[in-house]
Amino acid sequence: MLFRRLFNFRSEEIQQAERRLISRYTVTPEFPLSLRVKMEANEIDATVVDLSGGGVGLSLGKVFELQVGQSVRLEFRLDDEPFHARATVRHARVKDGRTHCGLAVDLDDLEGRKAYLQLLIPVSIGCSLARVALSRAPIEEPGLERLVFEGESNSRMIV
Repeated sequence: MLFRRLFNFRSEEIQQAERRLISRYTVTPEFPLSLRVKMEANEIDATVVDLSGGGVGLSLGKVFELQVGQSVRLEFRLDDEPFHARATVRHARVKDGRTHCGLAVDLDDLEGRKAYLQLLIPVSIGCSLARVALSRAPIEEPGLERLVFEGESNSRMIV
């Protein structure tokens, strides 16, 4: 599984990364992250609204009665790589025919925290970058399409 083998964080590195990733990162619809929530007899696709080092804000496409403290299973997919976790409902409300809720991801072991951080890091990086207008990103080679993204502290990503 990608999320368990890509990085081999040490415990101290995990604690440091978790302190840096307390912020909530808004997940845009273009980001290739999907989520499926499994509750007792129901499974439903959810829209990830935001992620943080300890939880996820999401919107369910239908109205579901969720209770604070209820345990659910999550299946995140970044592209086609799955990551499974347990979570606990922290809050839920119904608005516009959808259930919006916040879940605390239950990461009891070091391996689970490592895997979740590997999911969270690309989201946090992606959220810090904004696409640059083509007029500011001239194409140097004819026939190539160029995408440029810029972020804080003069960071730049060219695709």
